Order: sequence, then C-alpha cells, then structure tokens
Amino acid sequence: MNQELLSKTKTELTTVIAELEDFYIKNSFSDNTLNEIKEKLNNREINLTVLGEFNRGKSTFINSLIGDDILPTGITPTTSSINILKYSNDPYLKVLYLDQTSENKILEAETFSKLTYENISHLEIGHNSEFLKNLVMVDTPGVNDINSQRIEVTYN
Repeated sequence: MNQELLSKTKTELTTVIAELEDFYIKNSFSDNTLNEIKEKLNNREINLTVLGEFNRGKSTFINSLIGDDILPTGITPTTSSINILKYSNDPYLKVLYLDQTSENKILEAETFSKLTYENISHLEIGHNSEFLKNLVMVDTPGVNDINSQRIEVTYN
C-alpha cells in the first residue's frame, strides 16, 4: 500500500483521537476506550477484502497490486478458498484446515492446483511485496458462482 497515504491517514486519525481525548477529559469520561483505539491504530494492519462476482478478475487484480503472479488465475473460476495475503520477508503458503490443523507448503503456482479444497478453511500467503506492508488482503472465491461450495466459502 502507498506508505505515504497510510502515514497521512494515521496522522489524521491521531489528530482526531487527540481531540476526542480533550473532549473526554473536559467531560470527565474514562479514556480507556481511547487508549484501546490508539493501541489498535498503532499496532494493526488494514484489512482489505476483494469481493465480486466469480470469474471477474479478483485474483488478477490482487496479483497486479502486489506485482507478482502468485494467485492462480484463468478463464474459469480458480479461487476455491479464502486466500489471506500478508507481508513477509520470506514467502510462504500455509494451508489451514477445517479441523484446526495447518500445513506449510512451497509457494508455487503448481501447489494451488494440487490442493484438495473440500477440507480447507483458508490459505495464508506470505509475500515480500512492499504493497502488503501494513495491509492484509483477502481474496474470495466470488459470488453468483454455480458451484455452491465456492459460494458458501465466500459468504462464510
């Protein structure tokens, strides 16, 4: 994500929080809530979910934003699970299953085609794209798909 925009947004939010603090103090309110908000602002990543109809280029869009073709794309629906992309110095692919177990895989295009998605909760993908710093992107299977399993994944 544009680090300058993120920095500017954080600065503006910090100013608003300072004004709220003054209001809370003047009106004898507890400032615990504001402290929690400040802590979340300083220690939290922005979550961005890409949602749309199936086979409309959501994964292609994400690939172009991060500058690498790591998510599978094609003329037929290819995203069968929720894919959560995070910044990482070392690229990785972690498969999280419905039974709460997980498995690390090599992050390669062929890996996605070898996965059996029926028992997968979601995939966590680490990538060293500068765009992903302070940002978590979520790729979804999409809506209006004829495959009821992919629709269920999107809505759940």
